[in-house]
Amino acid sequence: MTGDAARRYADWQALTGGIVDDFDPLWMPDLPSGLLRSARASRLGRRLLANRLAEGPAQAAMHIDCARAIDSSPLHGWALWPRRRLREALTDIGGLCLLPGIRVMVARSAVRRLRGALGEERYHWLVNDVETWWGSEPRNGVVRAATLLRRMLERPDSVREQIEMRGVEELAAAVVAAPPALIERLRLQYPPGWLAERPARWLPQSVLELGLEGRGGAQGAAT
Repeated sequence: MTGDAARRYADWQALTGGIVDDFDPLWMPDLPSGLLRSARASRLGRRLLANRLAEGPAQAAMHIDCARAIDSSPLHGWALWPRRRLREALTDIGGLCLLPGIRVMVARSAVRRLRGALGEERYHWLVNDVETWWGSEPRNGVVRAATLLRRMLERPDSVREQIEMRGVEELAAAVVAAPPALIERLRLQYPPGWLAERPARWLPQSVLELGLEGRGGAQGAAT
């Protein structure tokens, strides 16, 4: 096996291993939670889980032929990350989507709720260290982000999760034309139906890539 082939194989193993570790249990609703934990902890159990996923929601990712395809995608690195690091990056991306709305936020109670959801480090990064993107139609971008942010803050117990899901939708929209294995890696972390079939793209490419750098919070969650 050549060096490139060995690297692609290692990446594919990281991708499939991450899917087995991280898929939401609702993708296998007939499997008791205790049995799922036991299966994930054994080599045979993981193989059985992978085979079952290959027959359904992870058909592309579980086939070794996808290794070359994902290697050719410029945004594939995140698909190899452990769940915690990926979710931190998705929250960064979601925060970046909301940045035009955050810039015009004035109500102290709203700022307090947002800071509590994002954490001080990420909030500081967004407000002080990131240049605001305005898009091709700045006014529309501000209204869209501010409206979504207001709706999120109306559900204070799940603000962080809502921001993460906006990041999920953004990344999914960015890789919609990429190898299907990448979408499978993303979709399977969440219950069936959570990810829209045609998510909207908000961010310029450079801003999306900034979200994947881990400056807001993902660097500290690399493991």
